[in-house]
Amino acid sequence: MAFSGLFFTPIWDKLDRKQFELYCYNNSPSYLRNAGTDHFEATADAWRDIQHVNPIELAEMIKTDKIDILINLSGHTGYNRLSTFALKPAPIQISWVGYHATTGLPVMDYYATIFSVAKDPVIEEQFTEKLIYLSLPNSFDNKESTILVNPLPFT
Repeated sequence: MAFSGLFFTPIWDKLDRKQFELYCYNNSPSYLRNAGTDHFEATADAWRDIQHVNPIELAEMIKTDKIDILINLSGHTGYNRLSTFALKPAPIQISWVGYHATTGLPVMDYYATIFSVAKDPVIEEQFTEKLIYLSLPNSFDNKESTILVNPLPFT
């Protein structure tokens, strides 16, 4: 689970599994795998490792899986699949948390922000996506990666 997984886990875990089937398309290399990745894989209805799948094949896979809402957690960061999102494989496409700015893709429908930002037309004009303003009581979950704090190294 990359950093974005910390923010997405509270949402993922609270989704009504009677109303949603959850598919994961994992593009991260195996050396980045951690407990968060394991959690998503264990709780997904379907898990797809797609590191070696080209953008067109991935778009076809998403269509075959009948994905209604496709969420991008990478933006312009490493291992992103924006080239697949550009093909519009799902009716609704949302970018969120991996990169805190626009994707620049006119086919990306929404950008979800979890930060307490007031609606501002100047900010909204900088996005090709329509902004969704989320208010989350628990913005992220890092219980698996909490690091103990050491005493300060000086006296």
